[in-house]
Amino acid sequence: MEDIVQESGCFEAVVDVLAATNWYAVGLATIATFFLDFLLYSFVWSDLWFHAAMPERYRRYKKGGVSRQIVEQEMGANMPRALLVGLLATGVYAFALFHLQYALGVASVEEAAQLALFLAFFLVAPQYVGQVIWEDPSCTLMAISVTDQILSAVVTSTIVFHLSA
Repeated sequence: MEDIVQESGCFEAVVDVLAATNWYAVGLATIATFFLDFLLYSFVWSDLWFHAAMPERYRRYKKGGVSRQIVEQEMGANMPRALLVGLLATGVYAFALFHLQYALGVASVEEAAQLALFLAFFLVAPQYVGQVIWEDPSCTLMAISVTDQILSAVVTSTIVFHLSA
């Protein structure tokens, strides 16, 4: 891949990198990871996340001041944009993992998972810890987010590797 950058200009290098991407692996990893997040946030962490992310809405819901349906309608107003941005971000992450694996010469699924764990623990998790320290969000919300990032990273990385090998 470094040959591509040295032999051509910047624009040509970008085109060559895009052409060298296994878009099937990136796309499938994106969809699988996005589906994993749907399952986690809809079924596993639903109430826990709802309480941590939107405490005021959760309190209104629990006190009976508003039905779950109304709260979901309020949240649903931003849902299409949030889903699109989330899907695109997941795709960019899968794209980056594909190229990191290539550049680092990852040779097994285990190495792909180790790379994902390394990135999650040493790049993503510290950002969430800093956010808790400076912005004071819920520790529960941070724990959910970090766990999600770790699981998503491992799933994305192993799928990208497996389909690119």
